[in-house]
Amino acid sequence: MAVERYEPATLRELVRAGSDLNLQNQEGLTPLMIAVRSGRTDITNILLEGEHVNLDIQEKSTGWSALHFSAERGDSATTEALLKAGANPHVKDKNGLTALEIAQVKVTKTVAPDWGSDPADEEQPCYEAVISLLREHIGEGSTTLSSHHVSVQNEII
Repeated sequence: MAVERYEPATLRELVRAGSDLNLQNQEGLTPLMIAVRSGRTDITNILLEGEHVNLDIQEKSTGWSALHFSAERGDSATTEALLKAGANPHVKDKNGLTALEIAQVKVTKTVAPDWGSDPADEEQPCYEAVISLLREHIGEGSTTLSSHHVSVQNEII
């Protein structure tokens, strides 16, 4: 895939030619998921220009969508781009977790010194911004995690 090789020019041509951007590899990853998971905002933006790109396809093993991957990374720019393009913030993974819930658990782990994070590290992901963006699109009714979701998410992250 051009996405895996990070070839923006080739990818742009494929998008313009109307290539199927929803094809999944053996792991169930779409080109969009691969770009988001890799932190390639430039590639993600090219893919979002494509017609008929399904933003809510879920990966096979975890059930994560591109939005789940973005939330897990703490990537506020990509999260915002996905939400503006129409990604559904209510999609749940195989453990029943939304992207918001994944970001909430990740921010807890990131700021908790017991888990080895360094608060002085300037490279910390922007989980707070991701959480804010997701809450804005979901509505304030879904802002807390149940204890079940916390225990499930602690096992997989």
